Amino acid sequence: MPKPLEDHVYRRIEWNLHNVKELEEAEAAIRREIFEGGGPSFDHGLPRGVSKHSDPTANKALALTDCKPRQWLEAIASTFEYYDPQSPEGRMARLYYGRNVTIKTVADRMKCTERTIHYYRDDFVFRCALFAAERGLIRLSNGKRD
Repeated sequence: MPKPLEDHVYRRIEWNLHNVKELEEAEAAIRREIFEGGGPSFDHGLPRGVSKHSDPTANKALALTDCKPRQWLEAIASTFEYYDPQSPEGRMARLYYGRNVTIKTVADRMKCTERTIHYYRDDFVFRCALFAAERGLIRLSNGKRD
């Protein structure tokens, strides 16, 4: 049976799940750059539209919505919202991600096997992949067919 996600995509999603604080810091730095940096000509490489005059406020808003760390944070938040906090996947995610603990520790706390935790983790990561793909952060297909 083929894997639902390529290994590099799975690892990338897990890195983001484990490193939400770094994503928040990166988003804050980009936000500072957008709002404190740049002047009237600030456009972050965005197309200008049909007006002769650029709209720096609109360009800043567009740059902020195009911020990758922000999009990852939204995908992660959507994943956590998708699962009830009392569901097995929701409990596993809250115990595991960003806490620097092992799968074994989570399994002991949830009173189940490590294999069960791996099942919950795979489900959680796959759901996050769907939200990330929806935002254009990852591709779910490598273009090959069996």
